[in-house]
Amino acid sequence: MYTGIKNNNTTTPPTVTITGGGGTGHRCAFCGVRMLTSDGHTAVDAAHIIPWNISHDDDPHNGMALCGLCHWTFDQGLLGVSARYLVLLSGELRITQNVPGHLLTLEKRPIIGPAEQDLWPHVEGLEWHRENVCFLTSKTSPF
Repeated sequence: MYTGIKNNNTTTPPTVTITGGGGTGHRCAFCGVRMLTSDGHTAVDAAHIIPWNISHDDDPHNGMALCGLCHWTFDQGLLGVSARYLVLLSGELRITQNVPGHLLTLEKRPIIGPAEQDLWPHVEGLEWHRENVCFLTSKTSPF
């Protein structure tokens, strides 16, 4: 059972307070991309594992630093993370109309987590995401 820290602000989610890119060197936890502008803007967002509108939880353990594409595919349930912190792909990525490109190379790749091990995502939140958001081809994952 997932129990996270609730944010008292119930109307709007926090901006980038969960992990942002700082703990990972502004690298996407899935694909590893790091894009920074000269004035410090990054392509990496703080992505909630259990959506903020459900959990109101902006604890770092409920987040990962993800680039825009990986963030969207994670939110849509097309990517997930195993209990061993490996990237999981949904069979939905391989349907005929999709051209997922480099996303197919992420399968079973270890995520890039924060430098501080105690800031890594909680496995309970990742499990919640797999059970409630992901369209994984097999609910009984060996990971």
